[in-house]
Amino acid sequence: MNFDLMQAARELEKPAAAPAQQEPVDGPTMTALEKQIDGYRTKAAEIHNTWQLTRDSIKKDDNLSADGKTAQLDIAYSTHNQAITQLGHDENAAVLARKQAIEKRAFGNAPTDPSQLIAIRDAQDRAERIDNDRDALALLRRAEMNDDASLAQAVVIKALDSGWQTVADEYTKTRPDIAAAFTELSSINNYLQPNNQFIAGMHYNLSR
Repeated sequence: MNFDLMQAARELEKPAAAPAQQEPVDGPTMTALEKQIDGYRTKAAEIHNTWQLTRDSIKKDDNLSADGKTAQLDIAYSTHNQAITQLGHDENAAVLARKQAIEKRAFGNAPTDPSQLIAIRDAQDRAERIDNDRDALALLRRAEMNDDASLAQAVVIKALDSGWQTVADEYTKTRPDIAAAFTELSSINNYLQPNNQFIAGMHYNLSR
């Protein structure tokens, strides 16, 4: 067995470096998060390469029986797969943490008053029933006219999750200070779409 390759495998099993500190949400759109994701994916590419080298070395090792090769391959694959799977989890966690930070910046802390919580849940229920941007825009405008902050917020969150940019733009007309945060939220929500999640997952899929 090539001990240099196995040492490399053990190095790859070590936890990834702590995430870099995020830039303020009103800073350059997505820059810090994109760098963080690039770091995870670079580490994943290293694991892919090291696994291939380790696998080839085991297969060519004439000192191992067929059963011995199978056992060594299983151990090496498990080591590399655990490391690369963790990186995938780390990337997803970083994206969700960034989204949560921006939403807190844009909308503030959740209220604790029971009556306010009930109003928010009712507003969220109404917003969730919307299935197109035209109805969302109309409901947002009614909420703004009635000074219904809970409903306006619920509608724009639904719009951001659904990619209805015209609704988000309407909301930020009177709130220009959070326009940059909304731009980043739109980018993150696009990243979280199923087709993009599938593409992202390919970086962390280790073939036998």
